[in-house]
Amino acid sequence: MADSVRTLVVVRHGKAEAHATTDHGRPLATRGLRDARTAGHWLAPQLANREPGRTQALVSTASRARMTWSQIAESVTADVRMLDGLYQAGADEVVEMLSLLDEDVQTALVVGHNPTMQSVVSTLAAPHGADDAAMSERGFPTAAVAVLDVPVAWHDLAAGTCPVRAFHVPRS
Repeated sequence: MADSVRTLVVVRHGKAEAHATTDHGRPLATRGLRDARTAGHWLAPQLANREPGRTQALVSTASRARMTWSQIAESVTADVRMLDGLYQAGADEVVEMLSLLDEDVQTALVVGHNPTMQSVVSTLAAPHGADDAAMSERGFPTAAVAVLDVPVAWHDLAAGTCPVRAFHVPRS
């Protein structure tokens, strides 16, 4: 697998309710549920050529991230790891988590929070990717999905090495 291109999918959670007892417990709003489901429908054909059993999802334990993954998982299957550390992780910490993935993992999905998700994409993205202009114009709004090609082993992830293959925001 060392010479194969892997895929990294970075997802910002869907639109959340404004208030809850704790920030960690804020659920998705109705629009967030709809957008997350739409993101999953869009993502499924992007990942159509994956080998079964070689996809790992890293999901923040915050309610809105778990609910986002639940909607995406209706269309995309993966082994899931819920990680408390993703809730307040910075981009460097997320890249470190990815660098520890087993080399058999062909596709990694990360479902988390901004500004971290946008920073992960900005850090790893190779210059002049297919959807650079779209990302620059739109930022990384709720339920945004970036698909990056990873031409190196997970443990070799580095800034500027991963071209953005596709970028999608469910509501246009």
